[in-house]
Amino acid sequence: MLQQTVVLLVDVVESVRLMSAHEAATVQRWTELIRLIASEILPRHQGTLVKSLGDGLLARFETVRDAVNAVAEMHRAAAAQNAGLPEDRHLHLRAGINAAMAWSDGVDIYGTGVNLAARLATLAGPGETIASASAQEELAAALASLASPGETIGSAAARDELTHGVDAVCEDLGNCVLKHFDRPVRAYRVGPPGPQPTIAGRRDYGAAMQPSIAVIPFAARTEAPGLVDVGNLIADGVIWRLSKSANLKVISRLS
Repeated sequence: MLQQTVVLLVDVVESVRLMSAHEAATVQRWTELIRLIASEILPRHQGTLVKSLGDGLLARFETVRDAVNAVAEMHRAAAAQNAGLPEDRHLHLRAGINAAMAWSDGVDIYGTGVNLAARLATLAGPGETIASASAQEELAAALASLASPGETIGSAAARDELTHGVDAVCEDLGNCVLKHFDRPVRAYRVGPPGPQPTIAGRRDYGAAMQPSIAVIPFAARTEAPGLVDVGNLIADGVIWRLSKSANLKVISRLS
């Protein structure tokens, strides 16, 4: 059956290294975390565990808001497990969220939408969640629904607590190239960057960009010798006039 769903794919960062160095302890911590997620976190956020993988999990939700809240709690639970342990033994999660049509056989879910969630997770650094554009749009609608009468809550630049202190900032990461996808995919980081982000955050350009305009010569509609330079003269006049504005950066046709 094909139906609309929100897919959450979570995996453990550097799981191979952790298993090689501390196999028994890593397995124990992961199984404890899965038990917590399945018995408490997912039910609390109306999520369903589709399957638990050796170093990850696949879950489905009705709304992006529920998925965001659930994975934020998963990140916090993993961080609580890390308390008191050496940094090289820390277990970090990374997650991908996608809202799409997916095939379901009543047990598992399949399709490109599921694959996209998995690929988005590869863009996430430790403790991060990356969402697709379709998921971000649904989250934006959820944020808007939280607004009081007369209040506006932005989607990509606003900060709001959806529930229990979830940071709902959506940072636009632009079009990202993903393996096995022919076209770049627009991705968003949901929440603040982790300590080691795979994709750097917005760069600080200092002062706000100034409105700019470029002036090019007008083309003469006749090749009469006396009119060849008319276009250049008009362009020079326009540049001179516009340059008098202190609020506009004018780019010369000679630059």
